[in-house]
Amino acid sequence: MALGPDRRQAGHPDPLASERISALLEVEVSVARSAESANRSPKVDRPHGLEQSDVGRGTDRKRTSVEDWNSDFATHGPPRPEVPSQRWMTFVRNHAKAIIAADFFVVVTATFRFVYVLLVMEIETRRILHLNVTGHPTTEWTMQQFRECVIGDEGYRFIVRDRDSIYSSEVDSLLRASGLRVLKTPIALRKQMHFASG
Repeated sequence: MALGPDRRQAGHPDPLASERISALLEVEVSVARSAESANRSPKVDRPHGLEQSDVGRGTDRKRTSVEDWNSDFATHGPPRPEVPSQRWMTFVRNHAKAIIAADFFVVVTATFRFVYVLLVMEIETRRILHLNVTGHPTTEWTMQQFRECVIGDEGYRFIVRDRDSIYSSEVDSLLRASGLRVLKTPIALRKQMHFASG
């Protein structure tokens, strides 16, 4: 039974296979050599954005990135260098004498009642400026506590506080009127309040 070239039985090698492979390899080698010789021709260095047909045409060509930069420079001036923002701990070290921190926290009494504690302290010395306790903190109570501990002539410039809802806009207005800049800590980031929080 004679089989065609596409229908060989398993285990019987094709007698013409080596000739076919040689022919394919010769074709691939010749294609590779012609591509290599084409790449050896002298290259014309073109700025990014120029097509082969644009080289040497002058005004008909596309703008280069250098021209884009020059036009932006003429319009907007030199690019500004990136100014790194000051890290939190660097800010604290630089201004420790002028920073106070305020924090509310909850304490459970021996009779299982909750009391709210307001703590105000200096950052540099860790000295407690004010500490008071209440069962029901209100805006008026909080404002009175800040009036008692921050008069305005101590040299404090910043107050660090969290985003607790007890610090209303009235409390912030009172603190600003006392000459303090209110710095709110980011949400769910305890690093800034580690001075006052445990």
